[in-house]
Amino acid sequence: MHDERFYREDAVGWSSHRGLRPVTWDEYQHRRILEPFQLMALAMRDGRAGATDEDRARLHELSAVVDAADADAQRERLQVTNNEAIALYDAKAWRTMARMFDVVMPAVDQIAQLAAATHDRDTSQLAGWAGWYYAHALTIVGRTDDAMARTKDGYARFDASWPDAEKLRQNWINVVIDRLCALIDKKDYAGALRVYGDYKEPCRAEKVCAGDVAIVYVDQSVDAQNAGDWPSARAALQQCVAELPDDARCRDGLADLESRHKF
Repeated sequence: MHDERFYREDAVGWSSHRGLRPVTWDEYQHRRILEPFQLMALAMRDGRAGATDEDRARLHELSAVVDAADADAQRERLQVTNNEAIALYDAKAWRTMARMFDVVMPAVDQIAQLAAATHDRDTSQLAGWAGWYYAHALTIVGRTDDAMARTKDGYARFDASWPDAEKLRQNWINVVIDRLCALIDKKDYAGALRVYGDYKEPCRAEKVCAGDVAIVYVDQSVDAQNAGDWPSARAALQQCVAELPDDARCRDGLADLESRHKF
């Protein structure tokens, strides 16, 4: 009989005989009743003697599958996923990382939605890291459209209150910068400006990204000048000044062009 007298007189002996710490009457009154599948999931997360780190990681993942509504289990599953992503990042195993996230990202997205609904900041941040690792790997393996789609989703979920917010902010903008640079190298100015249009505010706030956008406009203008298309050359620099008023290259380039030609 689990009553107040039992916890006062017999709980210590009952617990120690089973290798457990003594529990209190107050703890018993605040117990949580679990369904059998929930108890199984909890046991998976408690670990077992002699288990390897890999065994424990797999059991944490399985626990989250068994009890999909348990927020702690979902958070621990995301931590396992991110730990594996870190190991693959360190090994520069980009194709393996991309393939891993191809498989697990639907589950990550579901966990992120649950975390957002319950305002679970820690789990949301872990989902943010998982999304960035995926986008980074996709960029390197050449799946750029997928990388940019994942980046857009990452910005949509981004929360400036996360402890790692500044690190993640820089990592996400680096994905944008990498894409801009690749398009600039191909002289795909229209494509570069479409990317900029999707990330105007974060790009303007980051010096390197804003500088790359200025390069797009300046290169557009130079190509137009080389073709003798002075109105288009002027329009590119005017647009640059409108978008990036603090960029001296665009201001000076426009002033120089207008001083040499009548429009």
